[in-house]
Amino acid sequence: MKPMTVQRSRQTVRKTTFAQGSKCGRPLCAVLLLIGMLLGAPGHALTQRGLNELAASLLRTHLLVIEQPGLRLPQEALPAYFQRLLAAQPGEKPAARTARIESYLSSMLQSTESTSDARKTPSLHNVSPANRELWMQITQYLSDLPGDLRKAMGSWKREAHAQAGLKETPEAFAKFFWHVQNAYAALRDARP
Repeated sequence: MKPMTVQRSRQTVRKTTFAQGSKCGRPLCAVLLLIGMLLGAPGHALTQRGLNELAASLLRTHLLVIEQPGLRLPQEALPAYFQRLLAAQPGEKPAARTARIESYLSSMLQSTESTSDARKTPSLHNVSPANRELWMQITQYLSDLPGDLRKAMGSWKREAHAQAGLKETPEAFAKFFWHVQNAYAALRDARP
């Protein structure tokens, strides 16, 4: 391949194509790749914006299901809250209740999907032991979300029309949101 030349304000600038490489480019790439491998950075690079987007996705679900209804009592445990939240509200028709709970499940699905890339530890710029420990916790919490969501959806489908009331669904919702809250709290302290 011949190098390309570009005429720029009375200067001829010689550009080397990517396929050719440059004399110092290949060793530099090799050194950077080796450093990344030595640091044990198994995932993709994460920016502060990416970290903020992860936290925002979890926060949206938290706000929709826990804060927005305004039904949670002070110091109320999540299972008790979900037992009340998922029950039919006074004057609520069955179709409205089903739509309400399915909107919660939809939000849970959206946050599970949007955090899928963070289920493996990303390449970190801050490799301090404390930050690495936080990211190990974050990836564990986020890795549990898909299984928690499957349990919540499955138990809702089984119990939606049962006359006996909900038994498994509030516990499944509580477990999902326990992981969401812990992942969100760890993301606030984590650094990319």
